Amino acid sequence: KADMIIPYFGSNDQRHFMRVNVSKVFTLIINIISGHKIKYYNGSVIHKRFNVMRWSPDTYGFAYQAEIIVKVLAEKGTFREVMIDNLDREEGSSKAFRIQNILAVLHSILQIFLRRLRKLLFY
Repeated sequence: KADMIIPYFGSNDQRHFMRVNVSKVFTLIINIISGHKIKYYNGSVIHKRFNVMRWSPDTYGFAYQAEIIVKVLAEKGTFREVMIDNLDREEGSSKAFRIQNILAVLHSILQIFLRRLRKLLFY
């Protein structure tokens, strides 16, 4: 019934306070620059194969899902959001805050912004 099933955590997010807030800021930024109101961009989204093959991301960083979601929605794709439970990892640490990942996320944000700007100016 939709092109994408997008999970979000709701109030039961068990991740560290810092990670929750960074995710909220990232989601707010992507929603502002894309014009959408998605609750969470970095979960394990279920996509139709066709959309993934057609709208692959331009990044290798942690923001690849945001790029695909925004591309599909720009082409009038549909979505459903589903709340899921999330538990923080018990061992190890996040690799999201390494410099190469931060740069990749900034690149994705810029790509999403420029794509939206082109659409507003030229279409």
